[in-house]
Amino acid sequence: MAEPTAAAEPARVSVIVPVHNGGAAFVQCLDALRRVRYANYEVIVVDDASTDDTVAVARRFGSKVFPLPRPSGPAIARNAGAREADGNILFFVDADIVVSPDALSVVNDTLSGENVDAAVGLLSKKGTFQRLPSTYENLYMHYMYAGYRGTIPIFYTSAAAIERQVFEKVGGFDEHYTSPGIEDMAYGRHLLRQGCAVRLEPRLAVTHKKEFTLVQLLRINFRKAAGTARLMLRTRGRKRLERPVSADWGFLLSIPLTLLALIGAMLNIVIQSVTLFVGSFALLLLTLVLNRGFLAFLRQERGIGFVIASLPLLWLNFLGYGLGIAWGGVSYVFGVRY
Repeated sequence: MAEPTAAAEPARVSVIVPVHNGGAAFVQCLDALRRVRYANYEVIVVDDASTDDTVAVARRFGSKVFPLPRPSGPAIARNAGAREADGNILFFVDADIVVSPDALSVVNDTLSGENVDAAVGLLSKKGTFQRLPSTYENLYMHYMYAGYRGTIPIFYTSAAAIERQVFEKVGGFDEHYTSPGIEDMAYGRHLLRQGCAVRLEPRLAVTHKKEFTLVQLLRINFRKAAGTARLMLRTRGRKRLERPVSADWGFLLSIPLTLLALIGAMLNIVIQSVTLFVGSFALLLLTLVLNRGFLAFLRQERGIGFVIASLPLLWLNFLGYGLGIAWGGVSYVFGVRY
């Protein structure tokens, strides 16, 4: 009778958390990591020149702390953490993310499968936000990413794991990115160009603790749109990839339609044309039709009142994305590549 085969030892996981002035969300992040049910892991905090008590908090939780001498951005911080790691798996987690107790078991199980080089998590739709913009953005991110099937062209670093040998082979994050927001998309596209399979793993559900004001949200999305435009221009002509951004085509088409509606409304102030007014209103209604799936999702999760309250956010975000794309294109022409 054959001897039973011993179960494979879980891979060692190095959790890498870049942080700058982490605040209360950072405490929740580290507390969740401390409560993870997994036998073989380490937590590496890369402090991006914080000016508060971030380093002291990280050490209080028993994390390995590696401070950067000057603010450098998350791309450099993640690469620095990877160099200090000793795990077989590198698990990048943002400092405002709370993972579930089984997160590392899911990471290990996913990357143990065939034809998987990296995996990204999914923002939970059950956030605990006080502000409408925060709730809206969290639900939007969940909805858009949950729609992916198969490989995903973004290494979504709210929660993203990769085999260490793959990371070392293909190289780390592009250190030209000195601010957050687009380096994860750039790295995801880099992985796909290198033939690596990045899988969205719904079981790797994490909770985002970041709160936004309306102005902060619009500023962030403007910057992301500008960065995405520069990325697309910089990499044009290369091997065609899957859907270039997380949004679906209805969402993308709504951006120019909303801009046209705004232009029509502004002209109507001067010309006072019924045709312009009706045309602008019709364009806005068309954006609702194009995004009916997302609006139905919001209604299912939060009710019709939330949908109505979210419509200005929907249109303002379309405007912000459109202006960001335009700025990204113009700045690229004048030599700004990142």
